Amino acid sequence: MAAPRLLGEGRLFDDAPGPWPYLITTRMSGVPWENAALSAEQRLAVAADLGRQVRRVHALRPSGIVTDAGWPPPNVAAAAERSSLPPHLVEQVDDYLARLEPFDRVFVHGDLTGRHAFVENGRLTGIIDWGDAIVTDRHYELCQLHRAAFRCDKALLRVFLDACDWPVGKDFPRQALGLALHRQARGLAQHHTMDVFEPVAAVLPLHDIATLDELATELFAV
Repeated sequence: MAAPRLLGEGRLFDDAPGPWPYLITTRMSGVPWENAALSAEQRLAVAADLGRQVRRVHALRPSGIVTDAGWPPPNVAAAAERSSLPPHLVEQVDDYLARLEPFDRVFVHGDLTGRHAFVENGRLTGIIDWGDAIVTDRHYELCQLHRAAFRCDKALLRVFLDACDWPVGKDFPRQALGLALHRQARGLAQHHTMDVFEPVAAVLPLHDIATLDELATELFAV
């Protein structure tokens, strides 16, 4: 697994309600994807590297890891209102979520952004920041990766999915967008300023997209 190696752990405070636990790990070589001047060919190669790594991550069978069953029920529609989605799409959220497939739960990293994938000499060196790792639907993995690292480039997404051996079914776009909505709700509960759709709004005319199904197709149909 291309990830930092654990060296030690501790707590900043002795106060039981707020001990602030921390980990000490090895330093990841290279620079974050978002700071690497990659050619188009190198971007495809790193996307494939990421896919192979995520395939290993999703194959893990961890114990003692939080699952989505431990989350408080999210108000996904309310979280969507605080994103870049226009009101006419926010109004469709509850009905859209009701049509999702049952969750295909695996262990996910949960925060694959352009700053958490490290690159050196045009190839992936590793993935950092596993603090959002959780057991939930595998499509939860895609939102941060596609919008924050790939910048909605579906050629990169396709290479990633192929290398990951992802089970892409006919409802793949719908499930991916549905879990992006869940990621918005989860992220907003953590950070208060989360907007997973901000980069999407920069590349797609969201006000001209009539339905969430159309948005799912625009973003994830491969």
